Amino acid sequence: MPTSVAIIDFEAAHQPAFRALNHAWISRYFTLEAPDHQVLDNPQRYVLGPGGHILMAVHNDEIVALARSSRSTTAYTNWRKWLWRPPPRAWASGGP
Repeated sequence: MPTSVAIIDFEAAHQPAFRALNHAWISRYFTLEAPDHQVLDNPQRYVLGPGGHILMAVHNDEIVALARSSRSTTAYTNWRKWLWRPPPRAWASGGP
């Protein structure tokens, strides 16, 4: 089992991981469209700018998951998307 996962706030340096995780998920279940590319290329503008939030999960210095919220008109935050990279085979077998 993994020993630790840190949850951190999104920073501009995380954009490539944000793009890769989202791209993999969208491509698996849907077709990427122009609005998807806009968000993936500029999450600061299209997610954070309107009041959303992005959390990144880090394990062994690698981004392995993310959660994305959108601004809500209610008192509650709407967490729209939870994505994770497939775990290494070692996790499934009880390692590392």
